[in-house]
Amino acid sequence: MPLVRKMEPDLWEVRIDLRGRIARVLLTVLGNQMVLLHGFIKKSQQTPQSDLKLARTRLKQLQGTPKPAPMKESHHDKKVRRK
Repeated sequence: MPLVRKMEPDLWEVRIDLRGRIARVLLTVLGNQMVLLHGFIKKSQQTPQSDLKLARTRLKQLQGTPKPAPMKESHHDKKVRRK
């Protein structure tokens, strides 16, 4: 079962065991959306600084963009974006 831990403000790590290999996904949550920033296979005990730096850079880029429009129900019971 995957485990989740908070790495720093607005940055979380999901830990997954894949048949003897350890995968990680760094993510953030914006409103009600989970945004995956970076995924990798770990080869050491600590999360590599280069992977953290990449996730932080993507997080800053994401925080600098306008937020997506909220979802609403259509007459077809499908979610559509408001313009």
